[in-house]
Amino acid sequence: MRFSEIARIPVDDYGSKGTLTPMKEPADARPLPGGSGYKYTVNDKGDVKEILLFVNGELAAELDLYDLEAPVELWGVEGVVAEPEYQGLGLGMALYGIALSILGLTLRAGETQTRHGQRQWLKLSRIPGVVVRGMTTEAKEEYRPRQGDEIMWKTEHAVTYSFPAIEGSRSMRSGRRGTGIYSRAASSMIAQWRASESK
Repeated sequence: MRFSEIARIPVDDYGSKGTLTPMKEPADARPLPGGSGYKYTVNDKGDVKEILLFVNGELAAELDLYDLEAPVELWGVEGVVAEPEYQGLGLGMALYGIALSILGLTLRAGETQTRHGQRQWLKLSRIPGVVVRGMTTEAKEEYRPRQGDEIMWKTEHAVTYSFPAIEGSRSMRSGRRGTGIYSRAASSMIAQWRASESK
């Protein structure tokens, strides 16, 4: 299991061109809640999940997740891509919504993020029912609990926990002084569906 800080990358390094393999909508595709007319399907390969979104019968966007094999169920975001003609329609948010609210997964941000990815996590934090938090690991002897911390798991030598994250102007920011999200090794973000918590 590997955790590292989220690296900001130029947008042209990922997702600037359509990279999806053309695919027709499968017969078992399910309607996306909300009346958009879009449909989705999930390819579950055990340690990898591909969430596919179809518009007018054609594959329009895809979210790829991988099992982090952590002590708690945790899925890493490998990437999210929308074909150029479907960009700007909110399909990325729809894919995250499927993963969080329909599949009930806890997601960890990808190890690299374009500015679009940073904005997506800002938008995620604004969706009622979705909670975005920072996440990091510290040596057990160095960890000092603070209000707002939630222990995710412990090992003999380390503590992995989540902490409050707040909106910044362009990306999420840490709500825990001295514990960065983008600037601290071993830090990242998680998103969870917690509909019972007030926003």
